[in-house]
Amino acid sequence: MSVMVILFLATTTVVGAEGGRDRPRQGRLAEPGDPASRPDKPTGRRTLADAKQHETKLLEWVKQVRPEHHKRLVVLKKTNPRLYWWAMRETIKLHRRTKSMPADLRDLMFQQQDLRLRAWRLAKEFRSTDSEQDKDRLRADLREVLARMFAVQQKVRLRRLAMLEQRIKLIRANLEQRAKRRDQIIEKKLQRMLNAPQKPRRRGPGRPTTKPAD
Repeated sequence: MSVMVILFLATTTVVGAEGGRDRPRQGRLAEPGDPASRPDKPTGRRTLADAKQHETKLLEWVKQVRPEHHKRLVVLKKTNPRLYWWAMRETIKLHRRTKSMPADLRDLMFQQQDLRLRAWRLAKEFRSTDSEQDKDRLRADLREVLARMFAVQQKVRLRRLAMLEQRIKLIRANLEQRAKRRDQIIEKKLQRMLNAPQKPRRRGPGRPTTKPAD
């Protein structure tokens, strides 16, 4: 590969997997030279400015969660600054999306993106070769990668489901506790409303603020 892979992750479906797309969309792992790697659209100027402002923190975050991609970004900054800043713009979007994720879910998302990139490369290579033998090999490799991707996607969905179930459990417990405190809650609100200080009435425009003299 002439230039190293850029860190660029998201949570949408990959090419050839569920949407029939033939290239990574914006928000995915992309390879320089691909149609998806087009730096600096006007709509991303604000995000690009944020990326430049927080460059050091972003690189430290990438180094912590994906050391191999950090190394590639460092090289890319020297070899292709324009593409580097495009990647950093997308990295700050990624950081905002995943910073509150549990570590295990975030790791699954990274695995999913690696497989997506691998699938896209295999599909691209399949379309560019005329050798039937190579096509058979690439087709088999792509099928295996898509099977692995499906397994990871299932894990992601199960993890998200577990998080939702936990949240529902907490909401249910809160409702049960509230039901037990029904009388206290009603009494507290009753006393608050009865003892609330009277607020002056608001008068519409043109109406006198005091009673007219007798």
